[in-house]
Amino acid sequence: MVLTRPGFNVYTSSVKADGTFRFNSVLPGRYQTSIRSAGGYFVSKMEVKGSALRNGLIEIADGDAAAVAITASDETGSVSGYVKSGDQAVAGVLAVLVPAGGEAALRYRGFQTESDGSFDFRNVPAGDYRLFAIEDTGFEYSNADLVRPYVATAPPLRIEAHKASSQDIVLVVAKP
Repeated sequence: MVLTRPGFNVYTSSVKADGTFRFNSVLPGRYQTSIRSAGGYFVSKMEVKGSALRNGLIEIADGDAAAVAITASDETGSVSGYVKSGDQAVAGVLAVLVPAGGEAALRYRGFQTESDGSFDFRNVPAGDYRLFAIEDTGFEYSNADLVRPYVATAPPLRIEAHKASSQDIVLVVAKP
């Protein structure tokens, strides 16, 4: 189990056989929780008592004691395809995958297309998503306010657990 405070601290804890873990002496701040595992596990549900939980982040105040219940899942899938403009594949653009339900921006993903215009998102939690492409590879795709206009017109996509999409998804390149 990993607690990450971007630019500051990273705390790790091994998960015991009974599923419990413990972090001692955590500094106050806002942390992202994640699971590092070769099996593609991800945090599917998190409940926090004693600290604030906002947008998938744990916020620990000075002197706080937090009780965290985390449910992990390996129900991931993948989606691959090509970004095209008209009949031409487009290399070097940013394909963006966004959870349709408005989950935390930390679960947004970006992939710069390969020289043949292809993208490949792997180990994606199963669920409903929106997928779009943008020419600006520096686009802040984790910023919900910037992403919102593109998501509104992006086609829906369902990623199923333990399945790889075998169909190509043709996208129109969105221009900022």
